[in-house]
Amino acid sequence: MWEIFLAAVFWASLTGLTVIFWKKLPEIKGLPKTTPARAMEKRFLIGALAMAKAKVANLPWLKDFSFDEFWQKSLQKLLSKFRVLALKIESQTGSWLAILRQKSQANGQPKKEEAAAQDNFWQELQKKKE
Repeated sequence: MWEIFLAAVFWASLTGLTVIFWKKLPEIKGLPKTTPARAMEKRFLIGALAMAKAKVANLPWLKDFSFDEFWQKSLQKLLSKFRVLALKIESQTGSWLAILRQKSQANGQPKKEEAAAQDNFWQELQKKKE
């Protein structure tokens, strides 16, 4: 019962939203893409960034600076560090696995007393049958 009610409310709401959007669509199309204040602010920021970029480019110690080389070296260092980290993690998990294998072998092998008791079990069972 509740499911039908909730479905009806959902579809009615969706239909209402669609009708309102359809009626307002011509007004939305008529709006300017940006306001004049935003356009002026955007031009100011672009101009300020261009001026800052030009000033930084004229610094003497950055004349021979190559961003591509910097990017490649940085990426190489980062990937090397990740590789070392992955190798360390692999080594640690390998040692954990070795410890777990040793524990499972120690737990899997019956103790001498238990093994002797198991050997006697079948003999005792045969004696009881007879």
